Amino acid sequence: RFANHSCDPNTQVDAWNVKGELRVGFFARKPIRKGEEIVFNYCFESFDKQKVPCRCGAANCSGFLGEKPKSLANPNPNPNAKKSKKQLEAQRARLQLERQREEERLQQQKAAFENRGMEQRDQRL
Repeated sequence: RFANHSCDPNTQVDAWNVKGELRVGFFARKPIRKGEEIVFNYCFESFDKQKVPCRCGAANCSGFLGEKPKSLANPNPNPNAKKSKKQLEAQRARLQLERQREEERLQQQKAAFENRGMEQRDQRL
């Protein structure tokens, strides 16, 4: 439900538009253990001169939200960089299937909601 900020996030956030509705997905950047907190980089942008302190505690913490995290001796490379073309195609297919299932689920919910409204209207008549 909620995800906190970290300068060393275990997820990245992507947004896309589905039939005019904004959808946001959290995608793992590295393995996440059961019970581990889901965190991402807020990419916070301050519009005033006051900086917001970062208290994430990561080894590469920048100290303030919106500032680029410090480099580590062994930076974590892009997780997709080492994946083969076949792995990327499989990942794309999984994501497409997940999106399709989510769209079907939303359509079912919408139909159920509309049916409930019709039943309530009929009961009033």
